[in-house]
Order: sequence, then structure tokens, then C-alpha cells
Amino acid sequence: LQHPSIGIHMATFNPDLAVNLFGGKAKDVRDVREGILVVKVLEKSPSAAVGLKAGDIIQTFDGKRVTDTETFLTSLSKCTIGQKVTLRYRRGKDLHQAQVQVGDAKSQVDVAFQ
Repeated sequence: LQHPSIGIHMATFNPDLAVNLFGGKAKDVRDVREGILVVKVLEKSPSAAVGLKAGDIIQTFDGKRVTDTETFLTSLSKCTIGQKVTLRYRRGKDLHQAQVQVGDAKSQVDVAFQ
């Protein structure tokens, strides 16, 4: 059984959480109202390959609004391994877009848990 993953740890975005985790680097995102906060990007994961970083805020998944972790995981669960999806995300005040290839969660083990 395969489990689609892009290799991130995440949380539903809220400005206070972002500031608590990332300090001054998060000051430019106080105007963001929804999305998911990338808490960690796993090494050698699809997200690492396209340059996603901890502190980024994913706002759309293949054109669909991401309001929280549940909406993100629902969209991801409908993907097939190898499928490419487009993410729009904020890094500070800047908007970015990346095409990420969905991988299998089993191949994206967090080294902290090995």
C-alpha cells in the first residue's frame, strides 16, 4: 500500500505559531489568513528537490485553496505516486510556485525517527 507524500511536516497556519517557530523571519506573514505552515522539509524529499523550506506557507494545491492541514491532506491523498502537482506558497512577502512530484511516504523517512 502506497501513501502519497511530498516530504514535509506541517501545521495549519496561524501567525502566532509561525512567529513562535521561526521568530523574526515570520514577521512578514502576519497578513496571511489561511494555508499550511511548512514546519520541516525532509531531506531528499520531493519538496526539498524543488526548494521548499521550513517557514513557507502553502496556499494552493493544484489550483485548489488550502485552508488547513485537512484540506491539504485530502488533496494529497487523491494523488498517485509520480504525479506532479503545483503548489503556490508564500515565503515572507513573496509568492512562489513549484511543481512537486508526489512520492511514497515510505521512501521519505525522517532521519530523526530512524
